[in-house]
Amino acid sequence: RLLRAMACRTRAASMASKGFGSKKNVGSKKVKQAPPGWTQVGRTSDLVENKPIKAVDLGRNAVVLVRSGEEFFCTDAKSTAYQFPLVDANLVEVEGKPAIECPLDGTVYDLRTGKVLEWCPKNNVIRAFLGKLKEKEKPVKLQTYPLSLGEDGEIYVKL
Repeated sequence: RLLRAMACRTRAASMASKGFGSKKNVGSKKVKQAPPGWTQVGRTSDLVENKPIKAVDLGRNAVVLVRSGEEFFCTDAKSTAYQFPLVDANLVEVEGKPAIECPLDGTVYDLRTGKVLEWCPKNNVIRAFLGKLKEKEKPVKLQTYPLSLGEDGEIYVKL
């Protein structure tokens, strides 16, 4: 696995009908404010190379924004195995897909889909114990959210 990845990718092409676009401007008009049902959760400038994950408290929901290269993602803020915060997670790449690895239990999630790529691996002493506790449980997918970029680098999420 390579260090890199992120969680709810930009969907510029699919969001074109809603007036959103990406930095690459895939034939869509960018807007200055979110349409109904979308929430501004940050700016692209909030996610820099040395700190590509940012936690955002939205009251009832907490999410993390993740940046991998020019892709942006949004997921729930905690892992599904032990509810451990993902703000300090490791960004990895698995089979060419951006992913996030929980620092506590090692569970790896696909950032585009939330699918569990590796569930509680037993690759060190602590993780062996934690993995043993979860070995009979089915892996639980990480919730991902649609995300789009605004004209001036705003990040919008549909919760």
